[in-house]
Amino acid sequence: MPFSKTNLAIFALTLLTQNLWPQEWPQWRGPDRNGHLKAFAAPATWPDSLKKVWSIEAGAGLASPVVADGKIYLHTRDGDDEVVSCYRLSDGSRIWQQRYTTPFIPNPQAVITRFFPASKGKGPFATPAIHRNRLYTLGVDRVLSCFDAKTGDLKWRHHELKQEIPDKVVYECPPCGCNIDGKEFDQPGKCPACNMDYGPKGLETSARRGEGNYYGAAASPLIEGNLIIVNIGNPNGGDLAAFDLQSGKEQWRWRGPAPSSSSPLVAELHGVRQVVVLTRHNLAGVAVVNGQQLWSHDIESNAQIVTPIVFEDLVIFSGYRSPTNAIKIKKEKAAWSVEPAWTTNDVTLYISTPVLMGDKLWGLSYANHGQFFAMEARTGKVLWTSEGRQAQGAAILNAGEIWLALTDEAKLIAMAGYGAAYHPIANYQVADSPTWAHPVLMGRDILIKDETRLTLWRME
Repeated sequence: MPFSKTNLAIFALTLLTQNLWPQEWPQWRGPDRNGHLKAFAAPATWPDSLKKVWSIEAGAGLASPVVADGKIYLHTRDGDDEVVSCYRLSDGSRIWQQRYTTPFIPNPQAVITRFFPASKGKGPFATPAIHRNRLYTLGVDRVLSCFDAKTGDLKWRHHELKQEIPDKVVYECPPCGCNIDGKEFDQPGKCPACNMDYGPKGLETSARRGEGNYYGAAASPLIEGNLIIVNIGNPNGGDLAAFDLQSGKEQWRWRGPAPSSSSPLVAELHGVRQVVVLTRHNLAGVAVVNGQQLWSHDIESNAQIVTPIVFEDLVIFSGYRSPTNAIKIKKEKAAWSVEPAWTTNDVTLYISTPVLMGDKLWGLSYANHGQFFAMEARTGKVLWTSEGRQAQGAAILNAGEIWLALTDEAKLIAMAGYGAAYHPIANYQVADSPTWAHPVLMGRDILIKDETRLTLWRME
C-alpha cells in the first residue's frame, strides 16, 4: 500500500528523530573505538554559544565517561578511593555509586599541577567499557572490576601487581648521573643538582636507568566477543590479558614489554582478528582467539600514549618526540612479517590520537607546541598544518563533513573537513579546568568531563 502524504511526513520525522536520539558511547573513542560519530547532524548555522543543561561535581581523574541506555558511567578518584558512579543522562542525578580503597604513589613526573590540579597523577586514566548490562573498569593500580550496570553490584574483580607501599616512603634522586644520585630523603622534592623530582625508592614509579618510568595502568580496556582485554604491567614487563566477560576467568595472556599508556584496538589484518598493542618497546599483533603473537616491530621511544591507527594493511603510530611512522603488515601462508612503509618528522603524535577521514589522517601534532594537521594515510605526506601553539593535547572526533577537537584547555573547536587548509568554524569554552578526558557527542548533546566536573552541553 503506498504511503500517503501524512505517512511520508511521519516517516521523515521518525528518521530525523532517530538521527538526533542519543547514541550509546560504550568505550574509549566511541562505538567503534575510532573517534567516528554516527548520525551527527551539524547545524546549518553554528550557535554563538552552547547551552549548559546541567553540571555536577563528579570527582577527580582523566577517565572518559561512557553512556548506555540513557545512563552515564564514570570512574574517578577521591583520596585513596577509586569511585565508580552511574548518573542519569537527562539531569545528572546519581543512580548508584561504588568505591574501593586503592592507594597509589604516582611517578613524580606525572604530578603536573597545571595539567592535573586535582588528580595529581593518581588517575584513574583508563576509560571504562560497558557491554550487555556489565560495566568494566581498570584502576591506576591495575584493579580490574566488573559491575552490574543497573545496580552497581560487584560481579568479579582482579587486582594484579598491587603496588606495595611501605609504612614510610623514602625518596631518592633518579639515577641521572648527578652528584645527588644514591642519596635518600624523607620528603619529596626537586634535586638541586639536576632539577628532577625525587622518586619513591624501591617502588616501580622510581626512574630506573634502562627501564623508564611507570605511571600506572592507563590503557583503556577492550571488549571483543566474550572477552575483556587489558594491557597491564610494570617497568619489568607487561601482560596483555583476556578474561571472560561473565565469569572473569582468564582465557589467555601474552607476555610482552612494559606497557605504555596507549590503548589497544582490534583489527582484522589478512583475515585474522587481532589485538594491535603499542608497548614501551614494540608494536605487536596478538591473535584474539588464543593470545599468540603474530608479528612484532621494535620501537625506540620514551613514552607512547596514542592509540595506533590501522588503515588497510598499514599500522600508523608515534611516540614522545618521535616521528610518525607506518609499518606494512604482510602475511604469506602462515608467516607474518613487517616492513617500514613511511615516516615523517613533520608530525609527531605524542598525546592526541588522530582520526581517519577517508584516506586522510586529521589530528593535532605535538610539534610547534601543538598544531592541527592533515596528512595522507597511505604515504605520510603532510597536506597542511595550522599555526602552532594550538594546544598541548586534544581529543579528536570525525563528524563527517566536519571534525571536532576538545583541547586540554577546554576549548571545543569545530573545523571544516576535507579542506586544503585549517578552517575553524566554531569555538566554545566548555570548562574552567583542564579537559583530558574524551568528550561524548550524542545528537546535539555534548558531555564534557574536566578535572572534577561532569557537564552536559547542548547545541541549540
